[in-house]
Amino acid sequence: MIIETKIKTLLVDHGLFEDMAEKVITALKNDPANAMMVSRWGDEESEYPAMIMTVAWNHAKREALKIIDKECPKHWARLAFVEESEDAGIPRGEK
Repeated sequence: MIIETKIKTLLVDHGLFEDMAEKVITALKNDPANAMMVSRWGDEESEYPAMIMTVAWNHAKREALKIIDKECPKHWARLAFVEESEDAGIPRGEK
């Protein structure tokens, strides 16, 4: 599976709708911090060490949170993208 498809599949598997997953991929591709990925999105994920895919997935989760927070902050899938050590964005009395 190519890297782009793998990341998109993970986003959808974690609760994003296809259109939101596409927005995340587009944002990742346009982010200067991911410049080294420009020519690699179409590469097979199996060509890279697992750690590279972990880093790519972590970037995708952060970008997903930005998009969720901007477009639909109460999206039910938001918690799937929050690291355990981060604030889940839920007011303290509602956890």
